[in-house]
Amino acid sequence: TAAKLAWFADAVNGGQKAINGKLTTNINLNDKTWTAFGKYDYKLEGKSGFAGTLDGDRHIVSGLKSTEGLVSCLSSAGTVKNLTVIGTVSGSSHVGGIAATSYGAVENCLFDGTVTSSSSTSAGGIVGRALQGNRIVNCVNTGDIKNTYASYSSTLNIGGIVGYTYGTVENCYSTGNVSARTDRDTNKGIGGIAGQVYASAVLRNCYVTGAVTGPKAGISPVVNLVASGATVENCCYLHAAGIGASTAGALQKTAEEMRTPEFAAEMGMHLDSGNSNGGFPVLPWQ
Repeated sequence: TAAKLAWFADAVNGGQKAINGKLTTNINLNDKTWTAFGKYDYKLEGKSGFAGTLDGDRHIVSGLKSTEGLVSCLSSAGTVKNLTVIGTVSGSSHVGGIAATSYGAVENCLFDGTVTSSSSTSAGGIVGRALQGNRIVNCVNTGDIKNTYASYSSTLNIGGIVGYTYGTVENCYSTGNVSARTDRDTNKGIGGIAGQVYASAVLRNCYVTGAVTGPKAGISPVVNLVASGATVENCCYLHAAGIGASTAGALQKTAEEMRTPEFAAEMGMHLDSGNSNGGFPVLPWQ
């Protein structure tokens, strides 16, 4: 129940950072304001935040309304897996559908709804700020990721899966739209998968079908800012999403190409035989 999940969150925030939880049914949070669990502490770095495992067991948490996400911070020992989250996340600091900040692992998760940032921190469908050692694997974003920041000359760090990452994003896809203000023409860091990837980051086997809109020089269909030493490989985007500057390691494909068994195999995914995703590849758990 919603009350049990709230109890779990309170327990984590009360100091039981390493407790484990498993959902046994779908939970509706009914759009009541949710306090994200696992607080970030810059002094503790990777030891801050939720250090247990939350296993959704293929259930859904709907009606999320939060200023950060379901989780505030995942520690390097923390994991969220097998969970679908539906809701609205809107804030002026780091925001993500599953977690605002992560040093840990997010696996087999899906976010649907909206994530909105009113600042230049970070925003992502799965994680906003993904720090050293974090992993985002086999995840899906079908929600819309927006930035409403009014300033110029800013790196917005906004992406369909992650705002920015120092870690690994693998076998993920985003069908939602990513948007920032087009009239703020000096802003950048807006991408279909990630806004920015740092030197240690790996982005692999990911695809985008959603549109990316914003200032023309600051948007890319997969990732906008790629640091020297980062790895981007085998990432693709639908022709319609391909505006702005493309990224080395990212290829443009037609819808027909992306609906083939060969493309699904290249991505490490399955053919969408039930047409639940418009014929585009789906993950093995879907």
